[in-house]
Amino acid sequence: MNHNTDYTFELGKLLEFTAKVATAIRMYTVYNSASKDRLDGSLDVMWLADALHHYGRIAQAVVNGQSQAIIDLCDELTSIYTKYRQPTTARGQRPSAPSFERNGQYFDLDEAIAVFAEIRAKAAGQKQAI
Repeated sequence: MNHNTDYTFELGKLLEFTAKVATAIRMYTVYNSASKDRLDGSLDVMWLADALHHYGRIAQAVVNGQSQAIIDLCDELTSIYTKYRQPTTARGQRPSAPSFERNGQYFDLDEAIAVFAEIRAKAAGQKQAI
């Protein structure tokens, strides 16, 4: 287990993205007096929260210096974030794309996908160095 790789910059950018998604979620609360007028609010909150709930797994892999786990998680999250844009979902779920479109003024999924690519590249470089 090697902890020499510094992910501070990338994790900082991921934290910025998290704050943007949290702002979008906050707009569905009583903080926003117009929240009762927003369509599909609970569905949007579900998808927005879904975009963040895997981050603990990345954090754990970074803390533990698990390069392969970091690579696998970044690939998985890139796939998940790409699917968020698809007009349909599997298993009869409500599609996520409208939720992310409605909240596009707060964040862009490409921001997180780019960070996943940066983290993945560092982890792959670390894995090769071992």
